[in-house]
Amino acid sequence: YLFLDEKGKVLYVGKAKNLKKRVSSYFREKENNKVKLLVRKHKKIDYIITNSETEALILENNLIKKHRPRFNIQLKDDKTYPYLVITDERFPRLLKVNRVGKLKIRKKYGPFVHGKMLKNFAQVMNSLLRLRTCRNLKKTPCLRKDIDRCLGPCTGKVDQKEYLKNIAVLEEILKGKKTLAPEIKEKMKSSSEKEEFEKAAFYRDALEIIDHFKKSQIVEASGKGNHEVIAIAFNSLRAVIIVQYYVKDRLLNTVKHEVDYIDIEDLLSEFFLERYKTFDGAKKTIYTSRKVYEFIKPYLKTLNIEIKVPKKGMKKARLELALTNAETYLKDNSKVLSNMMDRLRLKNLPLRIECYDISNVSGQFAVGSMVVFENGFKSSNEYRRFRIKKIKGANDFAMMREVIERRFSRKDWDYPQAVVIDGGKGQLSSVSDIIPESVDLLSIAKRFEIIYDRDMNEHYLSKESAILKLIQNIRDEAHRFAISYYRKRHSSAFLRSELLDLTGIGEKTVEKIMKNYDSYDSIIEAGKEKLTTIIGKRQSEIIYRFLKKEEKDGN
Repeated sequence: YLFLDEKGKVLYVGKAKNLKKRVSSYFREKENNKVKLLVRKHKKIDYIITNSETEALILENNLIKKHRPRFNIQLKDDKTYPYLVITDERFPRLLKVNRVGKLKIRKKYGPFVHGKMLKNFAQVMNSLLRLRTCRNLKKTPCLRKDIDRCLGPCTGKVDQKEYLKNIAVLEEILKGKKTLAPEIKEKMKSSSEKEEFEKAAFYRDALEIIDHFKKSQIVEASGKGNHEVIAIAFNSLRAVIIVQYYVKDRLLNTVKHEVDYIDIEDLLSEFFLERYKTFDGAKKTIYTSRKVYEFIKPYLKTLNIEIKVPKKGMKKARLELALTNAETYLKDNSKVLSNMMDRLRLKNLPLRIECYDISNVSGQFAVGSMVVFENGFKSSNEYRRFRIKKIKGANDFAMMREVIERRFSRKDWDYPQAVVIDGGKGQLSSVSDIIPESVDLLSIAKRFEIIYDRDMNEHYLSKESAILKLIQNIRDEAHRFAISYYRKRHSSAFLRSELLDLTGIGEKTVEKIMKNYDSYDSIIEAGKEKLTTIIGKRQSEIIYRFLKKEEKDGN
């Protein structure tokens, strides 16, 4: 079933055996603000009938990927190990990633312990098997093609079937069923005899990296004692999923996922499908609770995993430990928000907190950021960036005012219960009149970390206070997000990289641009007509379409 808004945009995708019972429950919800907001925003509900629960799960996952509905889960890891992925493209790529994001995945391998080792391995495999590394296929071959490190599908002369043969070899290597060592040793020997010492050194290093990779695989190996423990704790607002990795019966790492949810069954099925459907190594063994097992049981055929419910012994103790972790984390965060409301005398329980920051140097390349924390957790999909448009020169107060005016003019954005400003009384007074009275307003002064409220009351919290740590965390995240956007806007290196990724824009065009411009803003300020005289109409159209999208993303 699909909840749609007045414009027909998909807000939420779910599945149920009993559609009437499931959907009706949303309209009776009294505690979960996310559910209440979904009900308020929707204008229509569509439904699709499938032949089985497995078919429903796969369709649900495909619809979520297609529409990216705002009310479906957005998992946030506090820490992750890297994976190797083979992309699902006409000419696939091999990538080392920490988060899959919007990538379309053909196969996924991992997780692995050493990120640098994994990056080196991916580079070696890409060179040995001559795989493409460019994000978008260019029309002009790059240096890797010239030095025979890539087959060059960008030329249009590479047969897809031939390219996929190399991908098949890669998959065999990643499964541990094939090794390139004999071929590499032969090439190293041949290069050395021809006195091509640079090539010989490359093959020598490749052998070492591949050997290191084989020894470092952690979850692929089906060794005794390798398993995962998964526990979930949830209340009416939020869920915490704990995943613990055990290798040779030793705890390697604990990863925590925090998420708002609409329906617990949808949450679990989406989580397991997203996590394990593209996994292509040995079958994973997962220990979890009876409750989770019953939810996932109908979908096991879709996943390359074996789920067990431990009844006694060490595995049961590990599951109980993971569950304690999840319950404690969930309880602690809920408690901080209620304590924050009492201690700072807020009107509202601060379920949604927004924080803003400005980044610039003497007024140049000025940008603003907005970060969002919901139920005490980051909600990074709701972060927003702002390019300062009206204010010239160094005036942080006026810039902050511009950002907040633009933010609160967006009636389609969810309202916060509280707003945090980085600064003291001056920053607070400069924006207090434009933030609705119904919203709690706080600022945090640098150095002494004093909290001010809308009425300029001072609140002193101990350095160990969980409330202060949460506010500091929100403030620091806003600062980080603003700085990253600022660097992007004025960095010539970043501009070069972004332009090279555009289809239809080659090295020569980028060189012409870089001789005349050094940042996003310098291109925008010069205007489209001037850019056209430098690189031509077709290329300038491509670049301005890209810049227009960037401007939209920057609000």
